[in-house]
Amino acid sequence: MHTKFPSMREIFFALCKSVDSPVSLGAWLRFTHNQGALADMEISKDSYLDRSRFELDYLVVSFLSKWKGLVTGNDLEAEAIRRFKTSEDSCRETNVRIRAARKGSIDPFLSSVIYGAKVKIAKLLGPFSNFCIEPGFGWGPGATSDISRRRAAVDLKLSKLPISVTPKALPLLESVIGLDLHWSSVVLRSNACGLATASMPRDKFLITEECVIDTVPKNAKTHRVIAKEPTGNGFLQKGFGRYFRKRLLRGAGIDLDDQTANQRAAKAAHLDRLATLDLKNASDSVAVELVYELLPVDWAIALDNVRSPKAILPDGETITLQKFSSMGNGFTFELETLIFWAITSSVRDIKNDRSKVWVYGDDIICSSEISATITEELMLHPVTRKSPSISRKSLLDVLIALSALQIDFKLIIRFERSYDQLGMSAGEVEGGLESSKSLLGHRETMVGFCQPSTSQPLPKI
Repeated sequence: MHTKFPSMREIFFALCKSVDSPVSLGAWLRFTHNQGALADMEISKDSYLDRSRFELDYLVVSFLSKWKGLVTGNDLEAEAIRRFKTSEDSCRETNVRIRAARKGSIDPFLSSVIYGAKVKIAKLLGPFSNFCIEPGFGWGPGATSDISRRRAAVDLKLSKLPISVTPKALPLLESVIGLDLHWSSVVLRSNACGLATASMPRDKFLITEECVIDTVPKNAKTHRVIAKEPTGNGFLQKGFGRYFRKRLLRGAGIDLDDQTANQRAAKAAHLDRLATLDLKNASDSVAVELVYELLPVDWAIALDNVRSPKAILPDGETITLQKFSSMGNGFTFELETLIFWAITSSVRDIKNDRSKVWVYGDDIICSSEISATITEELMLHPVTRKSPSISRKSLLDVLIALSALQIDFKLIIRFERSYDQLGMSAGEVEGGLESSKSLLGHRETMVGFCQPSTSQPLPKI
């Protein structure tokens, strides 16, 4: 028997009705009359005396933030590119400030933080060698600057000629191909029985300095900017990314292949009085000079050799990048984790705080006693100075914001895809709110969830 699924209007109305606050009323009116205003709607916990009321209002405001059916009337791609250019301007200023600081003096405390971060990174990475990164070379699933996402299979990336690569990355790529019997045979279109020469004909390569900037869906306010790297560079960048992952796990206890530890830290943080630092657009805020300032020079040069120094924007404009890399680069996520871990733990050590630090990309969980200092140092640090994108948030914000967090409930309500994939009724949503008061066990709180109306596995949303 066919089940009639409720409309998103019914579901959101049931949520707003259950919360029954001025904010939920305002959200419902925005949904019915101006969904663009709903996408821009924000609340601050500082305006609340009752924590539970903030929790519920926060749920309402963020409920549809990633729903693709929200009609805002905004050009999300244009907004993403605008933010990208803004971050480029910020990184340009950062690069100028760092160069100037090398010739002068800086605040002693900040100098100590930077020195501590440099020591930690150097100790964690060890000396650079191609033998470190070679085992990690490989292909990601995404598009490259000259191969579309639909065609981005491994066999095509291996065989499509010419292979796009930047000038600085070419010698390393030539060496890797030349020492690989099968790949070199494909490139040379030969059936060589022995190892091919490390010197490849230059007509087998498309020399370019640019990555291609593209956007993918993120939320109702903007798209996410990604960089489609040259094919050869993407292959080499994976080696750095995987080596960083291995060293972060061994030296800092950070497992970037499993977010469970970070999620458990968020769950338990209310007992340990922990806070989080949420760095927005973090990957676009790591300037070139910051990497050269914090990483050992051999690692900085090696990373620089496989990155794209320029980018082609969607309108065809070519720019010289002031940031070190964007999402889409094979080592961006690992590099930002490394930098933010080093800075945060450096502040912790200077403050003689013995608490643990959790870092996963730009999500940082640390002691609330030093969170203000860490925020201050990050604000003063070149990576984010003068940027309003850093916000110090309480545990509550993290628990609600981490939509992947699995505690005692089945499904947090934050729709990205169509509601009709979920197979639930508006009544079940409303009932789910009423029955979700034991999220953290002993403490009364409500973070809305819905119980699936079928025993079938839940679709990914």
